Amino acid sequence: MADFAVLAGQWLDMYADVVMPTDPGTEHLTAHWPLDGTYLDVTGHGYDALAGSAVVFDTGRLGQSAYFNGNNYVSYLECQNSTGMNLTGGATVSAWIKTPALVDAYASVVTKGVQAWRLIRNNTAGSISFHFNAASTGEYQANGVTSITDNQWHHLMGVYDGSTVRLYVDGQLDAWGSAGPVKTTADPVYIGS
Repeated sequence: MADFAVLAGQWLDMYADVVMPTDPGTEHLTAHWPLDGTYLDVTGHGYDALAGSAVVFDTGRLGQSAYFNGNNYVSYLECQNSTGMNLTGGATVSAWIKTPALVDAYASVVTKGVQAWRLIRNNTAGSISFHFNAASTGEYQANGVTSITDNQWHHLMGVYDGSTVRLYVDGQLDAWGSAGPVKTTADPVYIGS
């Protein structure tokens, strides 16, 4: 067995590729808000945000983050000029969040109003959902089950590709559902609330 382990280790060394991660940049992003001391969209596309009251900067996962106190629906960012963010051709919406609890049912992480798409709390659960309103009637939903209310940083990612809607939590598929054409609105994009 010892000889086999040595041979296996040598074989793995011969066929191993070392991949160094690189910064993807902002070239293919529609918007990106690092929230590192500013509410600006760093892609240059002009989707800058304005803060409602009760939003402050705090220690983030890397650098700073925005802290939303969640009281009386005044703690949010409203992204300016976001009418073009309807995501009809498919998109990925992602965010890093840290929360000890979620107070309101359907609390917003990132949404385009309430009639287009939403990365939100899954009703009153401690998990997340990714929803799109259908172009005709109804919704396309990926209702997650993974709890994110442990005061630890979690990466959330909602993916819509035209035929499915998927929700990932910390890189793991948490939920998915079938999808089709989605509704468009002139609503702004909100972060928090």
